[in-house]
Amino acid sequence: MESPVTTFGPTHYRWRRDIRRRVKRYERRYPTLANNYEGHTGNPALEPSSADFWGLSGRGFPIDAHVGLRLMHEVIRRGPKEPFVYVIHRGVLHWPSGATQPYRDPTDQHFDHVHVSWA
Repeated sequence: MESPVTTFGPTHYRWRRDIRRRVKRYERRYPTLANNYEGHTGNPALEPSSADFWGLSGRGFPIDAHVGLRLMHEVIRRGPKEPFVYVIHRGVLHWPSGATQPYRDPTDQHFDHVHVSWA
């Protein structure tokens, strides 16, 4: 089955070693498959530490809404131990301070996946 997402760079699974361990732990805990791709964050420094968590069929296939919320809350809860730069899910940008704001990207509101950029 081919992914419906084709507007961004090619999918890859390259992360920093510590981020790879985090991604694999979330994939074991939740029915999700994570990926990365060229130009993912718009900030090359964040790219090796960012991941999108999708449904089990991979990139472009929506994560179950309840699974996405649980995963997002766990990332935020673990923030003091595993600092994150931001988390985006369901059209909301979450900052480590606990502040939130609407995520305003007309091409992708992140309603169908969870994006995490770790520090």
